[in-house]
Amino acid sequence: MLPEELKSDPHHHHHVPGDRAQLQDNWTIRDLESVLTVVEEFIRENKPYDSKML
Repeated sequence: MLPEELKSDPHHHHHVPGDRAQLQDNWTIRDLESVLTVVEEFIRENKPYDSKML
């Protein structure tokens, strides 16, 4: 998705690790605290990242 196609802009998600060009709309995460709440589980439990889990 191109940045100009995002409906949730400026809130979006880079869903492919290492490829910041790929974006998708994000309607749930609106601030840094919300982001940290989501990634905390991956960090603490050493889980691999899978964008389908979000």
